[in-house]
Amino acid sequence: MNQKRIIIAIILGVVAILIGLYTILPLFTNTIVDEPLPTASGMISSVLNDGNLKQIH
Repeated sequence: MNQKRIIIAIILGVVAILIGLYTILPLFTNTIVDEPLPTASGMISSVLNDGNLKQIH
């Protein structure tokens, strides 16, 4: 019975360590994305500037 508990504890410990590494490692990753921000198309801009938005408020 004790051997079964030890095996379960080891498996739970390994899973906890893997989850911890999965959540912590992105904090130490230095990746620079050198892409421009997306711009809105003319159709979306015209809809946003439309008077219909005044009716919503």
